[in-house]
Amino acid sequence: MNNLKNFWLLSQNQHEFKKYKSMKFLVCGWPQRFRKRVQRMEIGDNIILYNSIQRKFFATIIIQSNYYIKNEPYLDTESIIPNNYFYYIKTKPEIILSDLDAIPAESIAPRLEYLKKWSPERWPLAFFDSLHLLPQQDYRLLENIIINTNLSN
Repeated sequence: MNNLKNFWLLSQNQHEFKKYKSMKFLVCGWPQRFRKRVQRMEIGDNIILYNSIQRKFFATIIIQSNYYIKNEPYLDTESIIPNNYFYYIKTKPEIILSDLDAIPAESIAPRLEYLKKWSPERWPLAFFDSLHLLPQQDYRLLENIIINTNLSN
């Protein structure tokens, strides 16, 4: 493990978010195509959870394990393309906001460095994929907003 943390944004649709929530935000999985990104994750790295359908930030999470491989799907999918390997990490939720308290992304998106290369009206496309490496300053901004929202409720 190196001494530098990575800061991630996990973008999930409603189905993925419900699955992760049902697992109490303790285990998260990805298909084969995310292998390289998941292999880069380390214990102590931080994650911001984003719901791509609601376009809201919901949580701060800490990675608790290195990745491991299980030959079972993370999600029940009806895909005709099978994935033989699934990459998992164990996680620990820090702050999970309710649906009502979750942070609308529209108000924060223009301030994120990660989104500067996207035209302002097309920023949601930046979170189309499910796993993103964020600049530390973006993570800290989102983390502070989530912490302050949690404290005020």
